[in-house]
Amino acid sequence: MLRWVTGCSAVLGVIAVAVSLAVDLPGATLGVAVGAALAVANLLSLQWLGARLMAKGADTRGAAGTVLLFGVKILAYLGAVYAVHTIFQVDLLAMLAGLSVIVIAIPLGAVIGPPLTADTSESIHG
Repeated sequence: MLRWVTGCSAVLGVIAVAVSLAVDLPGATLGVAVGAALAVANLLSLQWLGARLMAKGADTRGAAGTVLLFGVKILAYLGAVYAVHTIFQVDLLAMLAGLSVIVIAIPLGAVIGPPLTADTSESIHG
């Protein structure tokens, strides 16, 4: 399901960029594009870390290290959002619009996404 939500977020990000081009607000397109890219990168890192955590199984030290990486990922994500806004002067509202593709993709995944099954091989192996 996470893979589907990631793909849906990428498609919604492209649609959001196209809409921002049509609206033609100064700086909006860059903000929407950067926000959508950060959102998809966040989901991709969640996929990788989740697969890594599941693969560790009963290895407590390996799992603890992966959980620590989750915390580092959150800090890096927040730092990237802050840096893009302050250093590169990207419009915050436009960037939040791009970041919000996840908020739309998750309910879409629940309504029209793939059915959930008891088979967890996708989440563990890729």
